[in-house]
Amino acid sequence: MRVDVALLALLASVMLVTGPIWAQPTIPSTGVASGTSAEIQEHIEGLYSSAPCDRASAADGLARLGPQAVAAIPFLISMLSDSSFAHAPSDKPGCYTETTPANRAAQTLALIGEPAIAPLLGALREEDYWTRVCAGDALVEIGGPAVPQLATALTDTDIGLQAKAARILGEIADPGAVPALVVALKDEDIRVRRAAARALREIPDPRTAAPLASAFGDEDASVRAEVMSALSRLQDGALIDLFVSALQDESVDVRENAVLALGMTETSRAVAPLVAALQDSSLDVRTTAIIVLGWIDDPDVIDPLLAALSDKDASVRRAAASALTGKTDPRAVEPLIAALDDVDREVRMSAAGALGELRDPRVVDHLIRALQDEYFLVRTAAAMALGEMRDSRAVRPLIDALHRDAPTRMMAAFALGKIGDAAAIEPLIQILDDPEENAMAALALAAITGEIFHCNCSEDWREWWERNRESLPDS
Repeated sequence: MRVDVALLALLASVMLVTGPIWAQPTIPSTGVASGTSAEIQEHIEGLYSSAPCDRASAADGLARLGPQAVAAIPFLISMLSDSSFAHAPSDKPGCYTETTPANRAAQTLALIGEPAIAPLLGALREEDYWTRVCAGDALVEIGGPAVPQLATALTDTDIGLQAKAARILGEIADPGAVPALVVALKDEDIRVRRAAARALREIPDPRTAAPLASAFGDEDASVRAEVMSALSRLQDGALIDLFVSALQDESVDVRENAVLALGMTETSRAVAPLVAALQDSSLDVRTTAIIVLGWIDDPDVIDPLLAALSDKDASVRRAAASALTGKTDPRAVEPLIAALDDVDREVRMSAAGALGELRDPRVVDHLIRALQDEYFLVRTAAAMALGEMRDSRAVRPLIDALHRDAPTRMMAAFALGKIGDAAAIEPLIQILDDPEENAMAALALAAITGEIFHCNCSEDWREWWERNRESLPDS
């Protein structure tokens, strides 16, 4: 308790000497350039308010003036550290959003545009984290006009500024930054080289293929990983040999990115090395290789994916079942049916989805059985699959599923609407009173009957049913 009292006494003494403590511009308000309009001066004075909302509002007032508010730049820059929470009006009338004066100042500086670029670059050197973040956000918002000065900053003696400039150039993603970023790939500092490679990933450009391939010889594994990631975005089949060699890299991150790079070429030449990557010592690499094989439309990927369904590791089996979704090769039917009994629930869920895509009549009974699975996402996946198959054998089990948990009921209703069997009409009407399933049941009824009631009321549907039930075909 004594410590608390002492702390309060210290704070009180500080406030007596310095006045109230709040975040506001750190430069005197008297430093406004001569000739500045009264309106701008008034908004600048508002930046010194003790209330965060008023400071944010003052920044908004300057934002409305756009480039005319150049005189306010130094004051707004000094506001970038003001992380006090403020409530500001949102785009929706009568509503408010949480913001900070710093965020509002950054947005205003972005609207002022080119005159604010050099001061914002200076703010990137500040020790205050919030100042650097907001300055970076403003430069990204300014975009293309900021690129030349950011490119120059890549050669600055301040390594931190170099790396930040590279990151911002990547976020702007302007092709005009490519030459400077390519040069930065050879910087003596690892952080700068890594940031340059990461930025080039965001600006896929054929001009970067050769310099990135050269940079893959970097001694630092983190740089090589970023380089490989950047190369993958080029989707260049001519680089496959480099990607294959990268599968032998000592770094797991490099090997995983090489797998992704091979997959993004989407060529049959990538299949054999990706299959070889299934033997990698890293689980992450093996799992990624499975996922990537699923991207490639080639019959040679089926057998490796089916073999992976029996892998000892559940994450590999999950990836294999997911990768087989969308494949229509009949070889997948029996292994995927077996996967419905996997001990891992996510494997069972993905297997149910993949079986529905196969549209093979042999799978219907097994998907019906999966409607009883203990995991609700397996049940919903099975219901969706049965709906896509539109097999009448599934109608009665799906009607029974309307009495399960809410997600299962919803997907069963969806499936019944897809199948379109009149036997589902009355059971669907019965769940219209449930607010969670009301919309889906109404959509299903509309799909089956062609009728639409604007209120989705069960009374309207019951009246319709009594009038029309005798004329509908028996199920």
